[in-house]
Amino acid sequence: MNITNDTVFADSDLTDDSSFLSLASYNEILDGSVDTKCLIDIIGQAIDIGEVQIIQVHNEDRKRILFRLRDNSGNSLACCLWGRYAEKIEHHREKHVGEDIVCLLRLAKISEFGGEVQITNAFDASLLDLNPTMAEALDFKEKLKNMDLPLAGNEQNDPKKDLLKVADD
Repeated sequence: MNITNDTVFADSDLTDDSSFLSLASYNEILDGSVDTKCLIDIIGQAIDIGEVQIIQVHNEDRKRILFRLRDNSGNSLACCLWGRYAEKIEHHREKHVGEDIVCLLRLAKISEFGGEVQITNAFDASLLDLNPTMAEALDFKEKLKNMDLPLAGNEQNDPKKDLLKVADD
């Protein structure tokens, strides 16, 4: 397609309400069959949520939060979010104490840390939606209600703030 000085654009009445989600499978992530060079979309219940920590990366303080994402089958993945993503979860927890949190993380990165596969934000490219209301999320929440899984583990962990040195992505 070429756009020239004579090109005319017309309005269209075509609408598409699709969210264009392509949710990654926990099993495929865990067994290593998902290409870690590609960013993924993932949805899950946030469990075992830790406190926001201040971490020193390349002599710069950054916020980090660690938790696990769980699917409807009970599979879970470690999740580490940095910066504004950590702040968003912290703020949500303060406003909605004790409530379950469903996370939709779009354009997320698969990495490995400490010998475990983990999901993390891809710098500022990722999009984080907490308790989303789109059809896929509502379906996930409904299935979650019907699953015989242990309680969410949404209690707060030890409130100690650690200062660690870690390598940047």
